[in-house]
Amino acid sequence: MNFVFIGIWLLMIGAAACGDIIRDCNGRFQACFLVSILVFVRLHLLNFGVHLGLNLSISLGISHLSIEVDSMAAVNMCLNDDVTWHSARALVLAIREGCMKLNSWDLYHEFGEANTCGTAWPLMGIA
Repeated sequence: MNFVFIGIWLLMIGAAACGDIIRDCNGRFQACFLVSILVFVRLHLLNFGVHLGLNLSISLGISHLSIEVDSMAAVNMCLNDDVTWHSARALVLAIREGCMKLNSWDLYHEFGEANTCGTAWPLMGIA
């Protein structure tokens, strides 16, 4: 079983970055990416990071995925909320569609403090 741990960081100076570190079930590094963005809505940034990490995982042939996000609002939006009129609708629908390509997946909230590696990685994109 393979897992992806997603770390996302927003710096309150108008710059943002998101990055994903993908590890296997034994914690071994598989892949990563880092994207730097100028101004972004935090919730959209979180969903954008999930979307990019999910696509990277699928392209690597990963079929069992656990996605860790440090925003309960982003998790709820992807799992439960009706996004018919939400500005992040396209991203959320793309995430849901990507998850359907996997054999098994889990999306859950994890406090950013518990994912220090995932939180530190996007800081490099802002620097």
